[in-house]
Amino acid sequence: MISQLLNLLRGSVMAGVFISCLSVALLIEYTLARHENKAEEQLTILVQVNAFVITYENGKLSGPGVDHLLNSIEGSQFLAISEPHGNRELPVIAASLFSKLQTRYGYGYLVVENGPFIMEYVNKPGIRGNLRKIANLAIKYPMSFHMNFAEELKMIAAIGRISDAEEPVVWGVDQVTGSLHLLDRLLESASNEQAVDLLHQIRNDAAEMELLRFKLPIHQTGRAAFLGVHADVERFETLKDVFQPREGSVEEIWIDALIHTSRIYRGQQGKEPGSYISNSERELWMKKQFINHYRRVEQNSGEKPKVILKLGHNHLVRGINYTGIPSLGNYVSEFSVYNDTYSVHIYVHPISENPESPYYGLLNQFTPLTKHINNNQWTLIDLKPFRSHRSLPQLPEITDEHLDLIHAWDYLLVIGNAALTNPADVVRLTK
Repeated sequence: MISQLLNLLRGSVMAGVFISCLSVALLIEYTLARHENKAEEQLTILVQVNAFVITYENGKLSGPGVDHLLNSIEGSQFLAISEPHGNRELPVIAASLFSKLQTRYGYGYLVVENGPFIMEYVNKPGIRGNLRKIANLAIKYPMSFHMNFAEELKMIAAIGRISDAEEPVVWGVDQVTGSLHLLDRLLESASNEQAVDLLHQIRNDAAEMELLRFKLPIHQTGRAAFLGVHADVERFETLKDVFQPREGSVEEIWIDALIHTSRIYRGQQGKEPGSYISNSERELWMKKQFINHYRRVEQNSGEKPKVILKLGHNHLVRGINYTGIPSLGNYVSEFSVYNDTYSVHIYVHPISENPESPYYGLLNQFTPLTKHINNNQWTLIDLKPFRSHRSLPQLPEITDEHLDLIHAWDYLLVIGNAALTNPADVVRLTK
């Protein structure tokens, strides 16, 4: 094509101009190609230098990834471990890290994506650290544990035993996802017949759905969510009217929590007040529950507690989360700065090469950052050095999603050969 154009222009004064322009264009293309190749080489080196393998044997984490992470956590106050819900491996990792962090740096508390009132049971003397009793509680109130999985319960029990803190160790900060545990407590203190009758009606309706949880596959758990399916704000407002709780009493707090959760679910269904307001209310609730626990420990012990947070990605990302709300993770990040410390944030990324695995679809999500690692290993990638790689945004394979990951998180933890939990395994813990 170029030779044909030259033939047409040969003998013309324009030929010289054309050749000059073509030369400049080819030079620019060559320069850009070299620049892109150099940027790709730098990216490859960055991944290789900042990827550290983690191994798990005989109930313990080890390897260069663990050593690197522990060194970076020294001087921190909060470790935020994001959660792909239902992953088998992450609770094991979290429990093992907790043990190491308590011994080395004095970490003593765990925040989970469960409601605060069911966690009150878990922290009680005689139940704290006792896996069988916690499992029995999870079976009795299956939807009250948002993350009601065998591995999760084992983690909660283990950390209850490991921590030497006298204060409640496991902090529940989420909305109330199940109703039965609060309805039973309200029935114990109801003082009039009308309130008792309404409570029994609500409890019967709730039990019909919530007790189905362990009979459903994990992706259908929402069918057992009585509060989520019905989002019956008016029914709980009626309960408050007939119950007539004393202002400021625990009964008022429990009923208000049921109303609050129903309103959140209603918004997430696309009804009033809308999903944005609902997500905002939920995140604000989490922040309030967190700081309530924090202040209680600070006031009673005189210490600034060091805390591991294990919740979904949306709640622990720095900055604005994926629903457009300033996240709990951003809250603790800023709070740590106020305390002259810092927080460390890990994005957990389970993958699998098995086409039948639910994690197969995540295999190539962060390919530019993970293409040089072993997909069957656990690998910690330190993202902080990538932030100063100025050519990164110009690489065609680097998307906004990759850049957001690099700037919002400190580490990417790739769990190779990952597996999904089986909700029915909870029942086996009681045997």
